[in-house]
Amino acid sequence: MTSKKLWIAAAMLAAVMPAGLPVLYSQDAGKKKSPEEKRLESVESAKSINALEFLLEDICEKVKEHKKALEEARALSKPSQETIEEHVKALRALKERLAEVRRQIGKVTPELKRDTLAFEDLSRGLPERTSNKQKWNGMFRTNPAVGDVNNDGLLDIAAVARLGPHGVSVWLNDGKGGWTDSSKGLPKGTAGGGVKFADINKDGNLDLCGGIHGGGVRCWFGDGKGNWTEKSNGLVGNSIAGDAMDVAVADFNEDGHLDLAFAGWHNETGLRIFQGDSRGNWKEMKTTGLIKKKVVASAIIAPDVNNDGHADIVASTGGPWWEYGRKGDPVWMGDGKGNFKNASIGIRQDGSG
Repeated sequence: MTSKKLWIAAAMLAAVMPAGLPVLYSQDAGKKKSPEEKRLESVESAKSINALEFLLEDICEKVKEHKKALEEARALSKPSQETIEEHVKALRALKERLAEVRRQIGKVTPELKRDTLAFEDLSRGLPERTSNKQKWNGMFRTNPAVGDVNNDGLLDIAAVARLGPHGVSVWLNDGKGGWTDSSKGLPKGTAGGGVKFADINKDGNLDLCGGIHGGGVRCWFGDGKGNWTEKSNGLVGNSIAGDAMDVAVADFNEDGHLDLAFAGWHNETGLRIFQGDSRGNWKEMKTTGLIKKKVVASAIIAPDVNNDGHADIVASTGGPWWEYGRKGDPVWMGDGKGNFKNASIGIRQDGSG
């Protein structure tokens, strides 16, 4: 490599290697930072690592180039000592730069790890598969619910077992990763389903409503201590609700009482609503406009989709499993009087619920 080419290479190297590396994290350890500041620092740390790794890669390429050029210069019949010395000098500078970049990566990596979201298993006391004899012990097919059942400020869990001894179950959270079964009054021997917490009777304690596959739509009032009393008058024994899979809770007709919408896994179930009276009595709302036949669904929620102040319905609807591919119309806009209109245009629908 000629002196002119060497000068050009050195100029290019200087362009990709700024004199000072970017500041990677704050040195002010005494200042308390908000979660947003920490998040931004983590993002900047990740960006810094990416930039440093690109720089490291570029320096390594330059090292290879200079090593090759040095070998070629030494192999000449009349090698230029000046050229050889220039290459050696450039290699030393590159190696120093490599060491500096690696030190910077080493500094920023622990900072990034410290602020990176991590998860820890906190399932002590929850069901798990423990042996072949109890192979269904921890098998759940459910849309679970989370809420503070016993008013201790900690979120508890409710779920429905697919098979095994648990049935509809509630576990109280101790805040340390431990859970205690609190299912007194709830049924066993279920086949999956979904549950929701809500204060149905307005006593300040969470109640539990569920769409139980093979067990119907049901509701249990909670006493704030983890005990349950069934209040399903008008729900239990209803053949339409027999294959329910999930429920949504909202005041769909805005009469001051929470109602139950449910989705079912049966050709004749569809999407239906039971009107509540806050005392555990329920009556089906017959003229809602919801699709009721030739559709199945396994999950349902009741958000206000269009921000008009009225509860709407979104469900994982589709054709019956034996007619996979039939459309099911998953979004329905409510008018606050218990009436709904299909609002599913533009949503892909190509499978069963």
